[in-house]
Amino acid sequence: MLVSPERMDATEQKVAAQAQVTRQLRDQREAAARAAVHVEPCENPKTCEAVFQAVTAPALLAGRIAQAELVGAALSKDLGRLRARRDDERGAALIAQTYNQRAREVDTFDRQSYNAVIDATRNAIAALEPHLDSDRSGILTKHTERMKQSIANWRMRSSKALHPPEALQPPGADFGEVTIRR
Repeated sequence: MLVSPERMDATEQKVAAQAQVTRQLRDQREAAARAAVHVEPCENPKTCEAVFQAVTAPALLAGRIAQAELVGAALSKDLGRLRARRDDERGAALIAQTYNQRAREVDTFDRQSYNAVIDATRNAIAALEPHLDSDRSGILTKHTERMKQSIANWRMRSSKALHPPEALQPPGADFGEVTIRR
């Protein structure tokens, strides 16, 4: 079955671009981990926001990396399927088989994506806990509660087999703004 060279090229470019996104996220996580070591207790709303960003960034970026790796793996599978279709003569039967396989993989991808972000958010909450006592403004507690609510929302969406948003990120986090697409 014929697959257009343009589609092959476009998919290869997506695989390469996704690999670059993943590398950038890893670099950001390394920098965030180095910065998180030097966090001082928060004394006012402005410094508490900075503590929130610094302390949660490594864990949340780890979740974004996990998502980016899932996207990269899915794109690589798509590229492999395109190559197989290019070389296969079975036509419509192969397309139906590929469609069914892809539908199952999307469900697995969604479940893995939710798990990655829920685990990362739990780790971010755990990283915040030692700083909660020094927060007189209540900002860190507010962020912790919002992240717990996000986990509950993601669990509900996952249990209903709803597709996750493109970029799962807890409220208040504004680091590593890289769009992750499937």
